[in-house]
Amino acid sequence: MSPVYLRDLGFQRNQPEDREGLSRTTRPGRGHLGHSGGWQNNEGDNINLSIHTPFQQEPQTRGLERHGSSSSAPPTPQ
Repeated sequence: MSPVYLRDLGFQRNQPEDREGLSRTTRPGRGHLGHSGGWQNNEGDNINLSIHTPFQQEPQTRGLERHGSSSSAPPTPQ
């Protein structure tokens, strides 16, 4: 799925909302963890994952490690 295809589907219409949510979610760690967890559970939502993957790549990995469900990521020493 290329971003162009998503935009054609109407991604542009949701872009401002997504941008707000992303920036708002990226700032606080708590909200970010909750959101990343939600995306994990909603693996069926390919569109959500595709859209947020480029933006959330780094933070999502951090959130996964913090969550404790780091099956693919190495455990972080706390």
